[in-house]
Amino acid sequence: PIAKPRDEFSTPIKTFLFWKKSAVDGNLEQIADCFLTMARDDQLAVLKNYSKERIKEMSKETKKTEFGFSVRIDIKSGSVMADAILGGKKITFFLIRGTRYRM
Repeated sequence: PIAKPRDEFSTPIKTFLFWKKSAVDGNLEQIADCFLTMARDDQLAVLKNYSKERIKEMSKETKKTEFGFSVRIDIKSGSVMADAILGGKKITFFLIRGTRYRM
């Protein structure tokens, strides 16, 4: 579902002031709201230009694409890795790259 309009994002000035206050307060969730709202509007504008045929093709491709995600923790090295599967291809991301240490 698309988020309901919020007054703090109703104009560029209000959005900037909301972001600035959030940054000053260290409120990461509100900072993320600012970025997500800007990106959502841009993405929605792009999607609205898609033809019905392109939307059907996107739906068809998405239905047949294999998706997956898992997280692995290597206690010895202190690393946290994420494995993503997209279209049958496995991609590993290091979320936290640890260093080995002795106790």
